[in-house]
Amino acid sequence: MFILSTREYILAAAKRQYEKLALSKIDIAKCTIDLSSYTEEIRASILYNHLADAELPIDYIKALLEGKRYLKLIKHDNFNPRIIEDFLNQKLYTKEKPDGFVKRFLDFFDRPYSVWEYAFSKMTKLEQYAMYVRATMGSRPVYLDDWYEASYYYVNSQFGAAQANELEEDWQNMLKDLLGTFISIERVGEKQLVKYHNPSVYDFLIDTIRRNEKLQGKLIIHAFFVNQLTGTFTDRGIESRDYGRIQISDDQADNVAATFRRQLENPKTAKLDNINSTWNKSRVNMLSYINDMMVYFPVLFRQRPELLNDVVVQDLFSDTDYGLDDRMTLLDHIEADAYGLNLEDMVESVLPELESGYDYVNTISLMEKTVRGQQLMEDIDFVRKMEETLEYELESADSEEECEYVRDDVQELAKHYPINPKGWGDAIDEAKTKFAEPEQDYDDWDPGEKYYGAHERTSDYYDLYTSLL
Repeated sequence: MFILSTREYILAAAKRQYEKLALSKIDIAKCTIDLSSYTEEIRASILYNHLADAELPIDYIKALLEGKRYLKLIKHDNFNPRIIEDFLNQKLYTKEKPDGFVKRFLDFFDRPYSVWEYAFSKMTKLEQYAMYVRATMGSRPVYLDDWYEASYYYVNSQFGAAQANELEEDWQNMLKDLLGTFISIERVGEKQLVKYHNPSVYDFLIDTIRRNEKLQGKLIIHAFFVNQLTGTFTDRGIESRDYGRIQISDDQADNVAATFRRQLENPKTAKLDNINSTWNKSRVNMLSYINDMMVYFPVLFRQRPELLNDVVVQDLFSDTDYGLDDRMTLLDHIEADAYGLNLEDMVESVLPELESGYDYVNTISLMEKTVRGQQLMEDIDFVRKMEETLEYELESADSEEECEYVRDDVQELAKHYPINPKGWGDAIDEAKTKFAEPEQDYDDWDPGEKYYGAHERTSDYYDLYTSLL
C-alpha cells in the first residue's frame, strides 16, 4: 500500500495540471485531515511527540510544565504541527532563557511566519535577494543554474557589476548558509534541483513580497525568466486557485510593460514540469508567453493594446513554427479588427494543419466567426473527415488516458458540429475496456475514530508531559 500525504490545495493544483490525476479514482481512498477538527487530546499528542523528539534541555521542559503552561499551546487558535516543527527544528528557543521559552513559542503561534522572519533577518542582503528571486520562480523545484542566473541578473541590473561579482564569488558560501534552513539541493542526473526546505518558507517569502509594493516593482523590472512574471504576479482579481500569486496595483503597469517588451525578444523559462517522475523544462516561445501574459495581465493589455502592434500580423497566424493551439489561443485573446486581420484568409491557411481532434477543437472559434468556416462546419465531407480523424485516434490509443482525451475532444466538438455524441460515447467506453484494471475494494474505515476511540479522553495531560523529564 502506498500512502501519500499532502495539502488539499496542492492536490487540487496537481489535478488541474495533470489530467491523469484528475481522471483517477484517487478520491475513493482520500482521507482529509482538517486542523479545525483536531480534538484537544489529538493536539496534546502531536505537541508531546514533537517535544519528545526535540530533546529539549531539562530547564526548558520544567518551564513548560510550570503551571501547565503547555495548555496554552494546545488550546491556541493557531495550533499547527508545522509551526511546532519549524520552531523546534530551528532551535530558536536557544536564543531565549528557559523562563521566556513558552512566551517565545506562543509568539510563533500568534505570528506563524515569525520563525522565518527571525532567520531571514540574519541573512546577508545578497542571500535575501536570492531568496526573493527564488520565490518569484514558484513553489516547484528549479534548476540550481537557473536560480543562479536569475539572481545574478537581478543583482547586476539593479546594483551593478561590483555587487554581481560579489554574488558570484560568495555563491557557494551562500548556498551552504541556506542549506538545511531555507533550501535543499538534490542532484538528478547532471542537474541539481533546488527545493524549499519547508513549504512554509515559500509561504513566508510570498507573503513578505505581497506586503511590500516597492519590492514587487524591483522583482518585476529585474525578472530574468518569463515565469517570474507570469507565475507570480497578476493585475486581475485573485482566485482561490491562485496559490502564491500576488495582485499588483496600477502603479506597477509601467514595470510590467517594460519587462514584457524586454523578455519578448528572447523568452526563457525556469519552470519545470514533472513528466514520468523526471523534471524537464516547460515549453516556451513568443506566442505561449504572450498568451500567458494576456491571461494574468488582462488589464494591462486592455489599456495598452499597442504592446502587440509589432507582433500581431497576418503572417503570424500561418507560421507553423508556432503551434496551432498557440496561434488560435492568441486569436481568442485579441480583437482581430483592431490589428487588421483577415479571418477568411486565415481559415484557408489552417485547413492543411487539421490533423487531430485537438486541432479541430482549437479552430472552432475561428470557424464560427467566418463565412467560410460556417460553410465547412455544415459540409458533410469536412465533418466526415473530422470524424475519421477521431476514429483513428481512438483505434490507435495506447492507454485509457488517451481514450479520455478523445472523449474530451468529442464532447467539445459535439457542441458545435452535427456528430453523434451518444454513439461516440459507447465507442469510447468500448475502447477503454482493453485498458481497464479490476476495481479494488476499499474498506469503510475511519482511522481517527478507531485509533482515538481506544484511548482514554481526559483534560489532564500532566502525567504524559512529566515523562519528558
